[in-house]
Amino acid sequence: MLRGRIVMGITDKHLQWKLLEICDPTFDKAVKKCKAAELSREHARAMQKQADHSGIGEFETPSEVHIQAGARLVEPISL
Repeated sequence: MLRGRIVMGITDKHLQWKLLEICDPTFDKAVKKCKAAELSREHARAMQKQADHSGIGEFETPSEVHIQAGARLVEPISL
């Protein structure tokens, strides 16, 4: 009964579908699945925020690009 209320109250349709696919559904399984989805969204947001502030894609010319290979820095190839 509680599991059904959780499933029906979820606004994320993808998560709702995943909850309906669970074999032998229980309240505990539904809660664990919801918590995992929430953590995944938080991690994805954090990774996106980090990528937005990392400077990736902000090079003006190819000569400014440095490629890091392992522990050493490889000089850019002049075009």
